[in-house]
Amino acid sequence: MKKYALYELKKCLPGFLVITFISILFYVLPLATDDISRYSATGYLAYLMVVIGAACVIVPIRTFSYRMQRRSTDLYFALPISRTRLFAIKYITGFITILAAFTVAYVLGFVFVAVKFAEELTIIFYLPLYFASLIPLYIIYSVSSFAYTRANSNRDGIMFIIFSIFAVLMVTLVLSNFIIGNVTYTFADGSTYTEISSFIYPWNYMPFTALDSVTTFFQDMILGYSFEEANLFSEMNVDTVNLLISLILFTAISAACTYGMFKTEKDRKAENVNQVSDSIFGYKTMLPLFLLASCTSLGLLSLFIIDITIYLFL
Repeated sequence: MKKYALYELKKCLPGFLVITFISILFYVLPLATDDISRYSATGYLAYLMVVIGAACVIVPIRTFSYRMQRRSTDLYFALPISRTRLFAIKYITGFITILAAFTVAYVLGFVFVAVKFAEELTIIFYLPLYFASLIPLYIIYSVSSFAYTRANSNRDGIMFIIFSIFAVLMVTLVLSNFIIGNVTYTFADGSTYTEISSFIYPWNYMPFTALDSVTTFFQDMILGYSFEEANLFSEMNVDTVNLLISLILFTAISAACTYGMFKTEKDRKAENVNQVSDSIFGYKTMLPLFLLASCTSLGLLSLFIIDITIYLFL
């Protein structure tokens, strides 16, 4: 098993190099220039998180593509190792690949920031930001992996990932039309504004929400803002409550996805490869959900777009 794990790690080397190169291109290289401000230096952290977040979506497609081809499925099923252990090795090595690339780019970027802005930034907060980013990255990776592995073909797997990214958002879009009331907004100068609005903010309910929130918070801390100024949860307003619910919800979803993948892997059948993807987490649930959300929240234009998408992919 150790030899197979090392073999899978070696196979991940090209992916590691690609992710590292793109991360350096979008994050480290701009920091190496001489004409950036301290605000730009912290702003580029968002670029790095976008690249690594995208990797958490794409790597599962590459990692589990063997499940979508009959020849490779038969080969892996014939190996003297249980399917659950094989899946675990691929799952873990895929995430290690992402973390390794993230770590290399993050450390290199930190070195440039420390050299140029040591006196202008509170660079100590780069350390907690790194560790605080790990769970949000895992949320994206686990949700994408679960969605992709519910399919029986590569095309369906990609569509299931897209569904998983927007599924909770679509549910909250529907709910936001019914859960409304007087919402008060408080501005920096202390003034307030009250309007009738929804208590649910749908765009907070995506797998990327946690990563975006963590990055935004520590960007402010690195810039030297006080905890009260940077803390996203310092004031329990409607937006904050939505954000907290989203973070808790997707952490639970991530744990459930991980458990579900390993629980169902031993029952997977080779003859399902390239057959109709009939998972309840796929078309049979998501298409009605997206159509309902479109009809109630997004209007006829979005309904038309989704109809075209269905026509193209089915």
